[in-house]
Amino acid sequence: MSSLIRAKVVYIPPSECELPALALQVIRLVDSFMLWLGVTEGSPGDVQRAPRLGSLCKDWACAMPPPPGTKVPGPATSLFRTSGSDVALSMAQRLGKDFVTPP
Repeated sequence: MSSLIRAKVVYIPPSECELPALALQVIRLVDSFMLWLGVTEGSPGDVQRAPRLGSLCKDWACAMPPPPGTKVPGPATSLFRTSGSDVALSMAQRLGKDFVTPP
């Protein structure tokens, strides 16, 4: 029997030389996704290690997809955030809108 939960880590190279590379971990759950996105200083070959070396609780938010046919962002909440920024909340809402699990 195969597992219903699958994980994949993707290396995203920087778009400009002064920007860091990113690591995106996509965990497909039964009826949803969990995404982790963080800066990585490792090489593309080491990207599998990035989520374990990252800081999950620095900026962390959770969002749900909006109701079908609406233009408003889905419900979201910040779980942890840095004092001067809440960038994770708006990012979670945008990703929640784009990553809708098909029925």
